[in-house]
Amino acid sequence: DEIHIRTWVADLQRVTSLRLYRIECPRDDTLLAIARTNWAFIDLRHGTPRRIPEEIRDAFSPRDLN
Repeated sequence: DEIHIRTWVADLQRVTSLRLYRIECPRDDTLLAIARTNWAFIDLRHGTPRRIPEEIRDAFSPRDLN
């Protein structure tokens, strides 16, 4: 079966980003799962959290797509 996965940024904080997901079967519009993940922006050189840069914040404005 084919599935569709929708994901979007629901919230942006200083260092973290909450992403939400809906996984659906388009054949019969069945909702298979909903999920959330909390992402952190990490400085790869030091392995520490850092502030999300403004250009990334602008590209991923939070949405409410429930």
